[in-house]
Parts: sequence; C-alpha cells; structure tokens
Amino acid sequence: METYPVEWISLTPAEEMAEREYDVLIAGSGAGGAAVLRRLAEQWGGSGRKIGMLEAGDLLLPTHAQNLPTVTADRVVSELFARMSTPLGDRLPDYPDAKLTFGLGGRTLFWTGGTPRMPACETADWPLSRQELDTYYGLAEQAMHVTDGFAAGSALQTLLLSRLRENGFPQAADLPMAVRLDAARSGMLSAGSLFSSIDHLAYAQYRLPFDLAARARVTEVLLEGGRAAGVKAVCGGRAHVIHARTVVLAAGGFITPQILLQSGVPGAAIGRYLTNHSTVRATGRLLGTAAAGPPEGPAVIQLPQTAEAPYQLQLFGPAPHYAYPPEHPAPRGKAVDVQMNGFARVESRPENRIYLDPLQLDEDGVPLLQVAFSRCERDLEAIERTAQTLRRTADALGLSLEEADGASPPRTLPPGDDNHEACTCRMGRHPDNSAADPYGQIHGVPGLYVADNSMLPSIGAANPTLTTAALAFRTADYIAERDNG
Repeated sequence: METYPVEWISLTPAEEMAEREYDVLIAGSGAGGAAVLRRLAEQWGGSGRKIGMLEAGDLLLPTHAQNLPTVTADRVVSELFARMSTPLGDRLPDYPDAKLTFGLGGRTLFWTGGTPRMPACETADWPLSRQELDTYYGLAEQAMHVTDGFAAGSALQTLLLSRLRENGFPQAADLPMAVRLDAARSGMLSAGSLFSSIDHLAYAQYRLPFDLAARARVTEVLLEGGRAAGVKAVCGGRAHVIHARTVVLAAGGFITPQILLQSGVPGAAIGRYLTNHSTVRATGRLLGTAAAGPPEGPAVIQLPQTAEAPYQLQLFGPAPHYAYPPEHPAPRGKAVDVQMNGFARVESRPENRIYLDPLQLDEDGVPLLQVAFSRCERDLEAIERTAQTLRRTADALGLSLEEADGASPPRTLPPGDDNHEACTCRMGRHPDNSAADPYGQIHGVPGLYVADNSMLPSIGAANPTLTTAALAFRTADYIAERDNG
C-alpha cells in the first residue's frame, strides 16, 4: 500500500535553513515563541524580512487536543499529554513530577485554557509599568480570544457563583478562558475552540512567510564579537549552524536556561530562581435535590490571588473536566463533581535552580539538566492557607470532599505537577539578580532574547501563559523597533 506523506504546515529542512541568514531566529513554538512570531508578522508583513523557527519536536496535533471530536477530556490528560511528554522525575528527586513536551505547539496543545492576568500586587516590582503590561495583556487577550463568558448562562456556574458570593467569597468570578465562543460567523470557520499556539503560526504564515524546521533541536547559541550570531541545531543526528542577527529562545523554563548554560553565556542568574506553583487539589460532590437532579452546564470559576491571599483557586465542573465534545457528553447522574485546584504562591529564590550535570550526557552530547528545589517556610504557609480556603470554599458551596487514593482531601501534589516552571531567565534591571533586561534581552549579549515562562520575574499564583504571551508581544515590538531604527 502506498503512503502519502502530508505536512499540515509547511516545513523547511534544517540543512536548507543553514544556507540562509535570518533577521530573527526563534527556538521553540509554544506560547512565547509563537507570540513573538505572530507579532513580528504583524509588524513586518510585506517587508521581506526573513524569520526562522526551530522546533525540537515533531508535528503532533494540528490544534488543541480537545478540539478533536475523537478526543475526550479524559484522554487529553491521561493518554495524549502523558504519552506526548517526557517524564524527568525519575532523575530529579527535588522535582519528581517534572516533564517536558516536545512538539509543534508545545504544552498549548494540552493546557486548560485558563488565562487570568497576574494581579497588580504581584507585578508591582516588575521592571515595567502596570499600564504598559495591561496594554500588552489586551493585545494578547485579543489574539488568544480570551473571554470570561465561556460558562455564561450555565446553571452550574450560576449556582456556584451565587453560593460563593453569598457565603464569604464576594471576589469569586468567571475564570477567563482562551476559547472561541462561536464556531463560524460571517463566512469564517474557526480553527478550533480552545487556543493553541498553532493559531499564531497560522496567523503569521499568511502575513509574513517564515521557515519552520521540526525535529531540529537547538543545543547552543553562537556568539560573534559578544553578540548573538545564530545557533547550533541537531536534526537527525547531524549538527547544523544556522545564522541570524537576532536569536529568541522560547524553549521553556527548563530548556532555555539549559541552552544558555551549555553555550557558556555569562550571567549569574541564568538557571536560578526556579519558581512554580504548589498545587493543592480536591474534588467536591454536589447532590441534586429530590425534585431535580444537579444543575447542568460547565463551571469555570476563580478566586483570584490578592495581596492578603497568596493563592488562586479554580473550580471546574462537571469534574473531572469542564468541557466535553457532543460525541462524548459530560457525565450525568444524581450528583455532579467539581474539581477544586489551588495554586499556592512560591517564593522566587536563587537557590532553587536548574544546572547541568557534567557526568551525564544525552544522545547529542549535551549535559542533562538537574534541579535543586525546596519549599521555604513561606511556601509551606501558603500551602496551608490554600488548603484551609479550599475547605471553606467547599463548605460555602455545600460540597462533600471526596477521598483520593485513600487520602483525606485536600492533597498537595509534588513539585512539577503544575507544569508552570518559570523565572529561570528572569528579566530585571540588574545582572546580579536577573538574566535578562526588561525587554527579555540577555544582559550584555546584544541580539539574544528569551520569550517564555523563564523570563517572568515571579509568577504569583496565576497561570503564567497569558503573561508570557503578553511579554513576548512586547519583546517582539522591541526587536522590531530596534531593527527598523
């Protein structure tokens, strides 16, 4: 039987990219890298500038996994994400739930879609004004179709919000979601409901054609005269040198600092300040009344972080998820389950870090990364306060908490479960406590930028994806402005 290889997005072999020189070369196709590409396409459309993107993984899915009618929410978590991710915890005792996802789109193929802004109390000391950050939040929200109306009109959403606000939680609100609410309008068919960075790639290819190589792993950044000159990428066991005037690393909170450390890029803060969220989780059961069953519809609710509350709570239902395809509808019965997730704030401390293990090399000769991580007293206090609030929230909602794996709820999950590793190339004004300047450019290395979770100075208790995309847009504008000048 004859096979028909088809690429649903155009690819350029790495060896061909090695014969060209790029204005900008982006390593990584997740939330940050794709946002840089999209914004540069907006700024440079029709200019003839050359942009390249390198992705270490292969083509996995053409959209968010839950946009596929054959994929249930259960399969996304238990099967697809698990099989398409590489667990690291067996050799990272301090970070046992760590995992990496290699593939075009990265983790945006599997994420929940929650897109809250970080509160002003968290960003007050960041090296940009809140007004400027809010401007870029608006741009990112528009590009990612962020809405707080996902569960509007749902009986379950209405009931849960009402009970929370009447019983001591007036701050309870709809959780913003990166999701298209209409499948088609005015003759336009959407690419899917839940956002993934594939949407950014599609947007860019119609405005500024770019070269994209899959299965092309960046292992080093090349410097000439102290500035970025390109990268070394391994593809199919062969190393290629690809030249560029500007390099943007967007390979994630683990891999971006690994590349910089392997390249010998100077910077005392590179790899340090590893920050995540301590996840506290429980499932609550809501019984229906004698006259009627439990309320129907989805629920996506947040109790946001504040200066007084170092945590964010998110409620999803009907558990175990919040969205189900028509072909596999949500479970129905005499009760409805609500998943309760708490993200407790973790302090950004320099002793929490990733580093290279010189005694263990991978198949490409790159030292394996290792993690040193611990929770400080304030982290443990935040976990306890999160658990207490989760219990009070369950009481306010009239939920009975269900045991999980024989343990009394709620339970605190191991480091790495949140998939939110960040701050390992944090931006700031001083090289002694930050790796990059306020625009994401590595201190002292012109033309070398970071644009992923690693550049965040802290992450508080909010999901980091929206903030990463907003700052990536800002970095792209800075690159475009300097190039135009």
